Amino acid sequence: MKQKILLLAALFAPLLLVFSNIPAAEAQQSTNYEHDPNIEKVIVEKREGTAGYANYLVKICADDSSMKLGKMMLHSDLDQILLEFNKSLAKGDCTFAGAVLKNSNLDSLGATFLN
Repeated sequence: MKQKILLLAALFAPLLLVFSNIPAAEAQQSTNYEHDPNIEKVIVEKREGTAGYANYLVKICADDSSMKLGKMMLHSDLDQILLEFNKSLAKGDCTFAGAVLKNSNLDSLGATFLN
C-alpha cells in the first residue's frame, strides 16, 4: 500500500508542479544543463510554506534525433528521486519531469540520465 501511494505521488508531482501558481520572477531557465543539451531546467524554486524543500521541473527534448527515455535521477544536496520513463520521444518532441526535493541550496538541484 505504501508503495502504491509513493508511486501515485511520483506520478502526480510533475502535474502539480506544472499547474501550480508560479510567479515568473522566481523561475529560472537555462539550457545545455549538466553537459546534456536535451535537458532544460524549467522551474527551480523554494516551495512555499515548507522550509528546506524545492520545486524542480525539467523539460526533456529530442532535438537532433529520436531518443529512448529510461531512467533519470533528479537530485539535490540532501535528496534524490529515481524516475523511470520507459518511453521514446520522436525527433522534435518534448516531455516534462519533476519532483519536490529536500535541499539546502537551490544550486545543488540537478538531473542525470541513467540510460
